[in-house]
Amino acid sequence: MQEEGKDCFEHPDLLDSSRLSYFCQISVFCSESILYSTFYIQYSAKTLAFLFLSCRIQVTMNFAVIKTGGKQYKVAPGETLLIEKLPGELKKGDKVVFDQVLLVNDGSKTLVGAPLVPGATVEATFEEEGRADKVVVIHYRQKSRHFKKNGHRQPFMKVKIAAIK
Repeated sequence: MQEEGKDCFEHPDLLDSSRLSYFCQISVFCSESILYSTFYIQYSAKTLAFLFLSCRIQVTMNFAVIKTGGKQYKVAPGETLLIEKLPGELKKGDKVVFDQVLLVNDGSKTLVGAPLVPGATVEATFEEEGRADKVVVIHYRQKSRHFKKNGHRQPFMKVKIAAIK
């Protein structure tokens, strides 16, 4: 949904009290300058209408649900995401393409796959690779001198979502 130039109080999504709090991308246009900024915030309908009295906003809810590493992630352009480690060697700045897209919402319509959306892809850039904090696993049985202590650090990859196609 991209409606440019509507006042905050006239916008139907901002006055709907059934959805009190959700994330969306806001582009703020004010009379003093052409464009202040584009940023992601969490807002409630009443607060946003109160904060931007003299501003005009453009609301786009562009997101997708992808499947990677046996997990599902809700992603939007510009978000940074920690995922399970992918096979192969990647360098910082390399492109990663996720082709298992389960749902795509471009703001005006939603496509739900059965199980995947045909032709939909999510492009991301590789930022870094690392290992999570150590998780200590202890096996203990009383009265039998049985004590085993193991540690585990799960590898992860950090990617930044570039585009949803």
